[in-house]
Amino acid sequence: MSRLDLQKLTLLLALVAGLLTFGNSFFAGYSSQREQLFEQTLEANRAYARKLADTTDQFFLNSRRELAYAAEVLSTRFDDPAARDSETERLKLKSEQFSRAIIVSAAGEIVSASPESTDLVGLKVNSIGATRALKERIPQTSDPYIATDGTYLIAVTHPIFAPDGRYLGFISASLFLRERNALHGLLGVHYYRDGSYLYVVDTQGRLIFHEDGKRVGQNVSSNAVVRQVLSGQEGSQRVINTLGVDMLAGFAPMQSTGWGIIAQRPTAAITAKLEQLARTTLLNAVPFTLISLAVFWWLSILISRPIRALADTAEHWGAPEAASRISMVNSWYFEVSRLKVAMLAGVSLLQQKMGALEAASMTDPLTGLRNRRGLELALKQFDLLDQRYAAVTLDIDHFKQVNDQHGHDVGDAVLRFLAEIMKECSRPTDVLCRMGGEEFLMLLPETDASGAGIAAERLLARLRQTASPTGAPVTASIGIACSDRYASSDATFKAADEALYQAKRAGRDRVVLASA
Repeated sequence: MSRLDLQKLTLLLALVAGLLTFGNSFFAGYSSQREQLFEQTLEANRAYARKLADTTDQFFLNSRRELAYAAEVLSTRFDDPAARDSETERLKLKSEQFSRAIIVSAAGEIVSASPESTDLVGLKVNSIGATRALKERIPQTSDPYIATDGTYLIAVTHPIFAPDGRYLGFISASLFLRERNALHGLLGVHYYRDGSYLYVVDTQGRLIFHEDGKRVGQNVSSNAVVRQVLSGQEGSQRVINTLGVDMLAGFAPMQSTGWGIIAQRPTAAITAKLEQLARTTLLNAVPFTLISLAVFWWLSILISRPIRALADTAEHWGAPEAASRISMVNSWYFEVSRLKVAMLAGVSLLQQKMGALEAASMTDPLTGLRNRRGLELALKQFDLLDQRYAAVTLDIDHFKQVNDQHGHDVGDAVLRFLAEIMKECSRPTDVLCRMGGEEFLMLLPETDASGAGIAAERLLARLRQTASPTGAPVTASIGIACSDRYASSDATFKAADEALYQAKRAGRDRVVLASA
């Protein structure tokens, strides 16, 4: 079965790394730009809604001023039909702002109307807006209502009082909501051609203005942004509208009427532009990617060539010319140089293998600690260096009971457990040995009796705090002797053993220091 060589692996690694890096950068850039565009669109829609809310507020304030002026003119000429008709005609024709203008007497009768073709003069008003205007007798802008003639409208009204304070009636300018009106001039023209639009809701959440005139009058208070704007809040939010379309909406309330203006843009319009930008980016990246692959291929050849040469030589390791062939390999980078040196040092590798076999002969196979042969080697090194040490002998308390109650497998596990605790509680220079059975020995170089006692107590404390393979902690008895107090290592070990037996006789789970 053919295998990938280093050249192909290097090229594959470079390709994968490049694709992952590009993919991560592309995704991060796309996500960042997407969020940035969303935030910019939301803020732009909020500002746009605020601007149009202020503009519309100003329109109604100006309308009230116009009506106030007309009411002042009519206060002394209310009974003059020509004066009444002149004011309604002026209001109707002024900039074509209003759909209709009427004057209603205090008795609720329409006494003048423009355009005259409406045939409203002489009718009694009974609509919600007119009744409210007659009752409250204050300047106001109504919510949408159905007028006497069945027209769906909003009305700006102003009371008319005679100079003596007598209430004469009111003058009203109306906007027909299902026809083109002044709001279309204010709100219906904007410069977006991407599905963006705005709409206006009254205090009940009904549509007053919408680009789709058929929707005027619908209640959209279930929309989250509508609820917020009607509570007086201004802001922006991503929302699913009442038609199930994902929108980026900005909203602002109108101060004069309590209505809300919402400007929104389809989220799909943003993502479509981003997707087009992503496609353009990917197409622009193709030439650079091809150039990069060519460079990676060339570099992979340079990197893999010396490795391949060494691998070919390794197949003929026993050949007389192997060393000269290895020497001829161009080791131009660090790893190949080190590998070349290692291969030339083949003999030393064999010696290391022999050394490993020697080390195995000095190691206890159960615990991984030194055996007696390993201990003898350590003592020879101490003697060569004239190095003093503390001998710490350990014996697991009641180990026979462990074997009897739990079996020899658990007993072996306890021995390995103690060996691991000894390793964790010792220094790298300490010599750890298993002398046989449950007997262990630690040689602590350049350590006096006080230091050895501290180390031994730390080991016993660790044993008391740690559950052994039996399920409960085990204890040990320890004896300590320092080599500088005795003539030989045998005497040192004998003194440590005697101290160990004293610890057992004294109740176990303790440390006893041998007397000089």
